[in-house]
Amino acid sequence: INMPKLNGIELIKGLVKDKRIAPSSILIISGDVKSQYIEIIGSIGVKNFLIKPFDREGFLKKIQVMLDFEE
Repeated sequence: INMPKLNGIELIKGLVKDKRIAPSSILIISGDVKSQYIEIIGSIGVKNFLIKPFDREGFLKKIQVMLDFEE
């Protein structure tokens, strides 16, 4: 969400405008878990979040869920 020189929410909005990129294929990794950000991103259609810090197993599980959804 917070990135130098670029607003993460605006980046996500730009990505989902590209019809080749499904919102379900976007994974947000952030330490900022403010509900306002989660609501905004959810309204765009992005539902995949990982909150920092996270462990390897949590990351791999999230990726597997995302891949299973795409099938």
